[in-house]
Amino acid sequence: MIMSTRIQIIILAALILVFALMIFHINKKKLDFKFCLPWMLFILVCIILTCFPVILDKVAWLVGIASPMNMLFICGFCIALFIIYVLTVAISKHSATITLLTQRVAILEKELEEKEKKDEQN
Repeated sequence: MIMSTRIQIIILAALILVFALMIFHINKKKLDFKFCLPWMLFILVCIILTCFPVILDKVAWLVGIASPMNMLFICGFCIALFIIYVLTVAISKHSATITLLTQRVAILEKELEEKEKKDEQN
């Protein structure tokens, strides 16, 4: 069962719009390219699968999924989960770095205060 032309056009329009928005935000420095790259690759794969629904139909048949749209949804869901996991790992690393930097700043501020007190006493 191949998807209708209307559905293809709607999906393509939505994918192109999201892709254009990502590029716009990358150019405005609101998004980092390295974090958008997985999403952009996913969008490109979806565009290819939407333009050539026979590929999606054959993959769905091989996996045992009746509808290519369901296959597209399942793939999108799995890829989104993977991207969320990768971003969670990145956030965890950034959080640890922020904690370490906060501690270093606090130590430096304390040392500076002690030095200033010492200078005032002399």
